[in-house]
Amino acid sequence: MKPTLAFFLLITLLIASCTESKSPLLNQKLSKNNIISLSEKLNKDRLISNHQLEYFATGLNEMLANGDSLVGKSVENIISVGSKQKRKSILSSAVSNSSKAEISLAISYRLNSFSPSDSEGNLQNVASFIFQNNTDIDINKVEGTLEIRYKEHNKLLKNFPVLITDIIPAGKAIQKNISYIHDPNNNRDILLRQDLNKLIAVWVPKSVEFVSGKKIII
Repeated sequence: MKPTLAFFLLITLLIASCTESKSPLLNQKLSKNNIISLSEKLNKDRLISNHQLEYFATGLNEMLANGDSLVGKSVENIISVGSKQKRKSILSSAVSNSSKAEISLAISYRLNSFSPSDSEGNLQNVASFIFQNNTDIDINKVEGTLEIRYKEHNKLLKNFPVLITDIIPAGKAIQKNISYIHDPNNNRDILLRQDLNKLIAVWVPKSVEFVSGKKIII
């Protein structure tokens, strides 16, 4: 008796879920004069989920950006466009974050020093880097940016390109000194030297290449 009742309740729940009510607004078509009023109706309709509202807004932006006509498209059409665009955006972010994570695991970075190194008629700042290869494959190229920021408010003062083409052996570290021209007429260069004790260096990786041919690109 009990199993029969449980089975009946399960079937009832399945039927109810399959026949869940859909908002009639999903079939409404957009015209030149009803987009604002239709958006307001969607916002008030309890059968429209927050995700659907978000996809509707995303779909409108995407179609406008692409120069697509909204007139004659149903709300459901717009939501579908927004859903696909949202998924595409999430996937792009996931790929980028995965690349950042893999690079951070593959190679460690440390800035030993950043200091003036001037000679007559030749003004330079020298950055001394340590790069540690944490993998079991030699690395033959590292590219990124050294950002110099203020400690207090994280404001960017200046950035410098970093390109290492020396071999970094598997499981080992190398030191690399890179010189950057100091321009005494450039206000940011002046502040860089004046405020050196107020600054921090932030490593922003772009790519790592291995002798095996593998590349990790952000």
